[in-house]
Amino acid sequence: MASVWGASLAISVGLRRWGDLRPEPLQASWPVVMVVMLLPPLLMAGWLILSQAGMDHERRESVDSDQETR
Repeated sequence: MASVWGASLAISVGLRRWGDLRPEPLQASWPVVMVVMLLPPLLMAGWLILSQAGMDHERRESVDSDQETR
């Protein structure tokens, strides 16, 4: 956990210094903005869907194994 905080602090300090050196506004193209806006929610949705599918599979196996022991 300390490494995550350390990396966050390093990124924050680096971005602050970069902003001090280049005070002009950052101009991002619309494809970059769309990727930054849509990629994280799509990755999270995929992760949730895949984890839910894995949980259903594990539940079926445990039910099957209970029936096999009887």
